[in-house]
Amino acid sequence: LILETKEGVRYRVERRANGAPRVFNDAGELVPAPPEGLLGTGVYVFSQAEIEGMANSPEDRLALIDRFAEEELRQINQELTRLTHKLGISSKRLLETADEVEDLDSLRFELGQAQEARRALRAQTEDQGHDFDRATALKTLREQESRGLSGLIDKLADRQVGLEQLPSDLTAGLASTISEAAKTGPNGKVFEEVGTLLEGYRATVQEAAATILAAAKEAQEGLERVSGELQKKHAKQDQTYEALLKKHENAREVAQKILEYDRTIADVENTIQDQVSRHEGFELQREERRSLLRQLSDLRDRRNQTRKGVVEGINRELKAAKIEVVLEAGGDTAAYEKAIAVPFRGVQRTGRKRILQSLTSSAMPTELAEWVRKGDVAEIRRVAGITESEAKWAIEHLSKREALHELEAFDIPDLVRIRFFNDAEWKDTSELSTGQKFTAILPILLHEGDKPLVCDE
Repeated sequence: LILETKEGVRYRVERRANGAPRVFNDAGELVPAPPEGLLGTGVYVFSQAEIEGMANSPEDRLALIDRFAEEELRQINQELTRLTHKLGISSKRLLETADEVEDLDSLRFELGQAQEARRALRAQTEDQGHDFDRATALKTLREQESRGLSGLIDKLADRQVGLEQLPSDLTAGLASTISEAAKTGPNGKVFEEVGTLLEGYRATVQEAAATILAAAKEAQEGLERVSGELQKKHAKQDQTYEALLKKHENAREVAQKILEYDRTIADVENTIQDQVSRHEGFELQREERRSLLRQLSDLRDRRNQTRKGVVEGINRELKAAKIEVVLEAGGDTAAYEKAIAVPFRGVQRTGRKRILQSLTSSAMPTELAEWVRKGDVAEIRRVAGITESEAKWAIEHLSKREALHELEAFDIPDLVRIRFFNDAEWKDTSELSTGQKFTAILPILLHEGDKPLVCDE
């Protein structure tokens, strides 16, 4: 193909099958950097295989439609990519948090059992009087004080390890994003300034981390000193407690059991308090994910509406040519079936393919994921038309956390069908001869375009 610029300079463009265009000047020399816009605004070039692909392949048909709203769809797809990345991070955080969340009902039942057992033991010591009661309560309090202070010291020590690693975490890999070629190239001066800025950032981070680390170490030393003083006080108070127990030898064993239950009760109460906080955090993460999924759905709707506008314009222009484009939102169920089959790999069951087809043809991914999360056997049976045991089997495999997250965010591709009126009937382009495929596809390629169209063989 020969192209001539407005300045009168001629170029020859060649392209081999499945290869990129190569540009030569009048002397036959390869031009590694053609003038800007030479290849982007001159002509459309397609091979026979590419045009047949548009007639046969769902993916190629969709790409054909998208070319007519390229800029708008590019922005939408950028947003979709950003949201998908956020959903990936959300999934990872939820999986990590889920491993730390325990069943609150079980913990509360355990607490009730321990409290009831303690009350029964306490009834055996009612004749020992108020002093015994108070001494036992204070012994429990001392143990709680020791555990609380010891836990605080341990947490502070753990935080110091994180602080020591913080400068490396915040600065690692930043400089490596700039290639050596860029540093020594014609814009090297610019990247010298980049290096200076990164070095300043690194120094500031290290200085701040060192200040925080010094404060943490000072606090830990103070806590360890306070802990030592507390242990001395506890030792004296324990002597008084032991003296009281000697007056009530028959109550010693019961008192020891009461203390053990007090420890259990305190541990379970602390666990419940921690778990309530974790459950609240988990629910906040879930709500954040639901918000991201709503945004994802809205963007997909925008994308579909954009494609719908393109299809309506093509159909208006090509009505006389008896060419029709049909857009089915989320119509590529074959891709959905392929994705949903992943959690069932290696699982053998009679009617497996039929069950999966029933699920994908009757429920959108977000709906199915919600029913699976709730364990709603009845709804899955009703909607998919499968048996109770089949619904339970599907829930068992789809309820794996990773599979559930992938399912609820799955994007069923839109399906584009191109039909051509031939021999008194409408036929899908995949059923046409090669010549008829060209007759159906070329007018679409020229839709809303004023550039020459070149088809190479």
